[in-house]
Amino acid sequence: MTLADALGVTAPAQCDGRSLTPLLDGLEVEWREAAHYEWDYRYLFLGSGVGQWPYDRTLSRRNLAVSVGTEVAYVQFSDGSFRCYDLASDPTWRTPCLDPDRIAAAAREQLVWRQEHLGRDYTDMMLGAERRGRWPVAVGDR
Repeated sequence: MTLADALGVTAPAQCDGRSLTPLLDGLEVEWREAAHYEWDYRYLFLGSGVGQWPYDRTLSRRNLAVSVGTEVAYVQFSDGSFRCYDLASDPTWRTPCLDPDRIAAAAREQLVWRQEHLGRDYTDMMLGAERRGRWPVAVGDR
């Protein structure tokens, strides 16, 4: 978004986040409550015989998602397991959060974030058998 602003062009629909341009101009802006990132580490297993596509989806389960707020850090692994750390009492990620309500809230918040930021390769696209193309302007909002 920031580069699009600097170049004076419209950011593509697939871009995520907000422009940092107002911050660079010294303006106050609403800021995020948590940082989120995902790591897909299947490349570590390529050529190892693990996950022979399309029959074995093991490689598809080699990733994790992390949400870091002021109170907790929540890590969701693709095998269904998770770790939750109590950052309020220990910012070094060494103290597990054991409160089920805080864990559930962190998991829910991450799930909502992930739903909002699903792969958007075809955002604003109308797909047809002949080719893919932009959603027709005449159709308006969906």
